[in-house]
Amino acid sequence: KLDFLGLASGSILLTAFIYAATLI
Repeated sequence: KLDFLGLASGSILLTAFIYAATLI
């Protein structure tokens, strides 16, 4: 479960980073 949460949070951060890069 801990690994799943880490993977989920990592995916969210990665998605947010790509989204922000697209806005710039």
